[in-house]
Amino acid sequence: MIVTKTFSIEGAKMMKKKLLMVIIGIALLAACTMNSDHTTTEPTESISDEPVYPEENCDKALEESDPHWIPIWCEEFDYVGPPNPAKWVLEHKGDGFGNNEEQYYTPRKENVYVENGVLRITVRKEKYRTRNYTSAKLMSIGKGDFRYGKIEVRAKLPQGRGTWPAIWMMPTESVYGGWPNSGEIDIMEHVGYDPNRIHGTVHTANYNHKLGTQKGKSIVVEDVFNTYHVYAIEWEPDAIRWFVDGIQYFEFKNDETTNPDQSPANWPFDQYFYIILNVAFGGDWGGAHGIDPNFTESSMYVDYVRVYQKNYEALDQTPPDPVTDIHLLDNSPTHTHIVWKKATDDVGVSHYEIYLDDQLVGTTSFRKYIFEDLKPETEYLVKIVAVDFTNKRSKEEILSFTTSHYPSILERIKATTYFDMWGVFDQDTEDEDGGKNLFGFQPNDYVKYQLYVPETGMYRAKIRVASYDGEQSLQLIDCTDEEERILTTVVFEATGGFQQWETIVTEDLLYLNQGTLILMIKATGGDFSLNWFQFVQIHEETGEDI
Repeated sequence: MIVTKTFSIEGAKMMKKKLLMVIIGIALLAACTMNSDHTTTEPTESISDEPVYPEENCDKALEESDPHWIPIWCEEFDYVGPPNPAKWVLEHKGDGFGNNEEQYYTPRKENVYVENGVLRITVRKEKYRTRNYTSAKLMSIGKGDFRYGKIEVRAKLPQGRGTWPAIWMMPTESVYGGWPNSGEIDIMEHVGYDPNRIHGTVHTANYNHKLGTQKGKSIVVEDVFNTYHVYAIEWEPDAIRWFVDGIQYFEFKNDETTNPDQSPANWPFDQYFYIILNVAFGGDWGGAHGIDPNFTESSMYVDYVRVYQKNYEALDQTPPDPVTDIHLLDNSPTHTHIVWKKATDDVGVSHYEIYLDDQLVGTTSFRKYIFEDLKPETEYLVKIVAVDFTNKRSKEEILSFTTSHYPSILERIKATTYFDMWGVFDQDTEDEDGGKNLFGFQPNDYVKYQLYVPETGMYRAKIRVASYDGEQSLQLIDCTDEEERILTTVVFEATGGFQQWETIVTEDLLYLNQGTLILMIKATGGDFSLNWFQFVQIHEETGEDI
């Protein structure tokens, strides 16, 4: 039996209809340029009859929905023909998709078609190009991209050992990096060798099957092959919840606070995601118990796909509380990484506004922000305001900080702290200070450093080097004014090995002005390694170290 809810309260229906157009405008992400991984690079095979696709219509969803949720994107499949191109992108390739899958996805009528009010995705045993099975994969990328909400899909699943149907979501833009760093939400997965067991899962940088830390749960559902069931998630800023026919069986909570740097490794689900419908065949999971040699074909039937936005206008009555515990994670001369504890709200926080010296510099839905292009040794004032989904705003929370100066030339500067380089590599060092050193300096290779000279005067440089054999040479060059001024050329003999370290001291006295120094260390001969360098100020009258 399908569990649905019908509400006869006319006031709730009218309220939802009035809000529908407003929420559609703010909830849907504008169509974006598709990632090349999802573009169809081969010509689709045409279907003779030109279908007539309906306008966006969420009336059915509106009639059946909880008044706390407003439908904003609906695919009822009430037409005949290939899937609506205004809503779906069809895959057309067969490269195993990272899971050693057997199918080739095509846009052909044999594999994907809409008729009798339902979408049919059929996996077939047949030779097609490089594969022995065909199927279909639909993606809403650029046509339906969502951040938070409820996603419902009413479907019947294919059967047969080897089938691997899925209803899932991937990030529209992988802002946190490639899989799994930017996340994956599996609304429903099923494998044919385990009939009637439905899986709901998330994948993140810290939680994924490759690390053995995957977060998910399964539920046994009666007759998934012949009966339609509603597979759904409710995705909010603090949690994602999984349902079958309205029954919750799993919740994944936002536990990002366990990361001391507030990174998205636990919870990257503050970005826009798109919907995917597909039937894979074989592969690492679908084929884990082999493939039925007598399999010919089977289909997943989808009655509808509906996306809802929470009725924030009706539910959200108070502004968020201010954020707390703003602090710096790092503070360099030119950039600063700040984090804070999340604000609380009666429904949820949409995002945070970030101000620097009373100027709005950005917004973020995460609890961290990185300021770049700052001035060294400068005091700044940061204000953070929490904003909820009805645009109610918290009181501002303030933090003042002063950027640090560049590393002083009087400090020991590790060679690996350069900001620009050409031709060199880093490696674990066997020198007594540990860490890493640079190696592979050949003529014209260089590294550049941004440093601070505390006082105008005369200096000598100490340079920690290692080389296997032969005579070596390098130059110290002042690039502060975008013009290269050679400070000195240093020639030295090999130390007997690329990890046999010696400290050489420049004979020439180097005149340096107080303030910022852009220093280039450039190889002019030989093959050597560099671990660190340091300057010593010299008394002009005595010639002794100060």
